[in-house]
Amino acid sequence: MAGAVEPHLLALKVMRLSHPSYAQTHPLYTDTDLALPAAEVVQSLKHSDSSMQVDDDMYAGIAGLGSLLTLPPAFGNIYLGETFSSYLCVNNESLTPVLNLTFKAELQTSTQRITLADTLLSSASSSASSSTGVDRLALGSISGSYSTLHGSGPAENRQSLASSLLPGQSAEFVIHHDIKELGIHILVCSVHYTPAPVIGSSASSMDRERKFFRKFYKFQVLNPLSVKTKVNTLQDGRIFLEAQVQNVSSSFMYLEYMNFEPNDPFLVQDLNLFRDSSVSLTSGQNDIVSTKSETETDVQSSQTSKGLSVFKERDLLGQQDTRQYLYMLTPKSINDVATRMLPGLGKLDISWRTVLGQSGRLQTSQLSRKILSVNPFEVFVVEQPRIIRVEQPFVVKIRITNHVPSERLKLSIHGYKNKMTNVLLRGPNNIELNELEGASSVDVDLEFFALAIGLQKITGIQVSDKVSGTTRDIGSLTVVRVIS
Repeated sequence: MAGAVEPHLLALKVMRLSHPSYAQTHPLYTDTDLALPAAEVVQSLKHSDSSMQVDDDMYAGIAGLGSLLTLPPAFGNIYLGETFSSYLCVNNESLTPVLNLTFKAELQTSTQRITLADTLLSSASSSASSSTGVDRLALGSISGSYSTLHGSGPAENRQSLASSLLPGQSAEFVIHHDIKELGIHILVCSVHYTPAPVIGSSASSMDRERKFFRKFYKFQVLNPLSVKTKVNTLQDGRIFLEAQVQNVSSSFMYLEYMNFEPNDPFLVQDLNLFRDSSVSLTSGQNDIVSTKSETETDVQSSQTSKGLSVFKERDLLGQQDTRQYLYMLTPKSINDVATRMLPGLGKLDISWRTVLGQSGRLQTSQLSRKILSVNPFEVFVVEQPRIIRVEQPFVVKIRITNHVPSERLKLSIHGYKNKMTNVLLRGPNNIELNELEGASSVDVDLEFFALAIGLQKITGIQVSDKVSGTTRDIGSLTVVRVIS
């Protein structure tokens, strides 16, 4: 037919390279007591001639995985963080040789187009250099040899491809690409070539016309992990970050490492490791409100100290399994208001391997928190006696911190006895303080006496700033234990 499209002389085949998987089996439960009526039947099934016969030891590690391997029945799932590997083959299936063969492979995503292989770019450089060992063969000098191209991403996509193919010959190579985006990906393969004229015949311009065809391969990239976070911010500036990591892929995975990379203003302490018994995880207020150098030394030493994971050797994360991780973030500067107002905390860096060793790695987006309003000043207890006797005075030391670096505060402390319970303020009810410089602290001793034994709350204390007009009612300053 006049309008029919002539078939191309070359054929392109694209196959994904992936690891095989273990055959999913349903192991039979057997009882060791051979006196049971069904024991003989179970033993006969267990030792039958079926190809799915599996030894008992194969189920010691992971239940349900047999000793047989299966090849992927289809293209399979591709997950974020994995390496996409593909085998591409250009084969001359006709009886006509082809010349000037060039090939280009691109990967299209929703945001960019990545060139994985482009022999057209390398043809000029390869013709000028004889080190590639591939020359353009003139008509009548086709030797029957061809080149094999092995590429591994943009850094290696300029290698030589056979510029001519005899009938039955093929050029093949492997491409690799680290998947960093979710959604639809399209592998676009383009082939250019020129049919060689038959020797001894007059070649028309139509016979020597350059041919071109393109093929598209579409696949979906899924998310292998679901990460949910929960953030708790304390008044002293510490932040506790809880990360819940769930395996939402279709296979088991071994978590190689789980690392939290904090933003610059923070220091991180991994609470998923057993620490030395001499180092306490629960520090008091005196430990938290310290100098900058002491805080950095304590947190950095906890980062470098090696400890056993709370999960021990259980690195296997099954399908839909969830694991929780906990991290404590401490500001490098306690009085830095900008750090308290910073929403971004850092990123999680996760690396894993599948059952047969295929690796994957991804980094989450910036983990953030909800910003709470920062008061101009903060009041907390730094020292109190452990033993308090009823109707005897005792001293509680409080610390007032100015969180505004550029302003001075003029503070005063008021005691309202009608709001106090069994612990009363001793001395004047109004205490005027000197001006407090920006980003600094002052310690104040308050004297109380208790009227009853037991655990008692200290209430009725109010701190006011005459400059900003801010007033803070301390609902419960602290709890003391009173004995007779």
